[in-house]
Amino acid sequence: MKLAAQHLAVLIDRDDVCIVDVRSAAEYRDDGHLPGAINIPVQTILAHVASLAGYASIACICATGTRSKSAVRLLRSVGIAHAYDVVGGYAAWHEAKCVVSPRVVPA
Repeated sequence: MKLAAQHLAVLIDRDDVCIVDVRSAAEYRDDGHLPGAINIPVQTILAHVASLAGYASIACICATGTRSKSAVRLLRSVGIAHAYDVVGGYAAWHEAKCVVSPRVVPA
């Protein structure tokens, strides 16, 4: 299933979604990320199925939507039907002028 960036912003405000950033750890750290997002690179998503299964909704996001689409397909293949692809990824999020947590600066 697909989820528009604006709709994700509403779900975040309601605290009604687990946001999974499926980009690499370096992208998550260096490029910023959504408030409250957890980083699980798409290549490792199936190793985290047990920890994700309890959430009511899971929104997967990446830079442009390609990896998040793959992550949702993988999650649905193992029975997690409540996973959603944020269409257009961070590019769409920025275009919609939604907020991103600042990048992590090492101490």
